[in-house]
Amino acid sequence: SVSWGGWQYIAFVPKEINIKCGHVAYDPTVFVNITTRYSTFNISSHYLLGWEIGTEWGTRSSNGIARFVWILRDFTVLPSVTI
Repeated sequence: SVSWGGWQYIAFVPKEINIKCGHVAYDPTVFVNITTRYSTFNISSHYLLGWEIGTEWGTRSSNGIARFVWILRDFTVLPSVTI
């Protein structure tokens, strides 16, 4: 741990995990606002350094190895757009 308490890991999981193909759109500010409920410190004076899209998923029988591939294409960030 560091003097400011280390870091906190907060994961957001989709309600439907059987998605095989499709399009995704979301407003990142919703995630940030929800994070304020679960963080153990006041995040209002901090900034978001990174945004990761991916997984840390596997099964006991796979020894933690995920057996699928993420394909991200046509990734677009639309600042100040309401979804």
